[in-house]
Amino acid sequence: MALIVETGACEAGSNSYISLADADAYLVPRGLWPVTPDVPGENEGDPAVPDPVIVAAKESALLRAADYLNTLQWYGPPVDWQRTMAWPCIGVPQPGGSKGAVLPDNIVPKAVAQAQAELAGLIYGGTNPLAPAERGGRVVSETHTTKAGDIDVIGGDSKSDSYTYAEGAPVETYFPAVVGLLRPYLAVVPGSSGARCVEAGRG
Repeated sequence: MALIVETGACEAGSNSYISLADADAYLVPRGLWPVTPDVPGENEGDPAVPDPVIVAAKESALLRAADYLNTLQWYGPPVDWQRTMAWPCIGVPQPGGSKGAVLPDNIVPKAVAQAQAELAGLIYGGTNPLAPAERGGRVVSETHTTKAGDIDVIGGDSKSDSYTYAEGAPVETYFPAVVGLLRPYLAVVPGSSGARCVEAGRG
């Protein structure tokens, strides 16, 4: 699916806050995803083209990152409640502005695009921010055993993991780079209680 960037003009079919080119410019220097290699054209003599498999994987990561951002609770509602894109929003306080100053309702803050890029880099690397999370990952105790048959032994052929989660642990995953960018625009900050998600494979 092609990316259609939301600039604040409520473009029809918009599904991203950042283009692939801009995401590359942000993520590649930070080592968060690779340069897209060129591959030979379909026919002999055709010019080389960006690897379509890598391009598709990056675009999918950007789409999923936008999906995540659209689930967050922003300070203002979207200008059109029927749109799936959260931005542009109405009545969002202007960070650092005078009391009562709000952002125009026809823009998308640069921080939103950067946050989408940060998330896309994580998604490309295998993180799924929209996956179900058991109690947000605040682990207070854990046990790990290995067995040979029904007997607990070191180096057994089967492994069992058990986790106990704190009461009141939130269900949000905590993404420091994303929260740092978006905090001024969010009514509810994911993971604001300080809970972090469990590492992959837990739960």
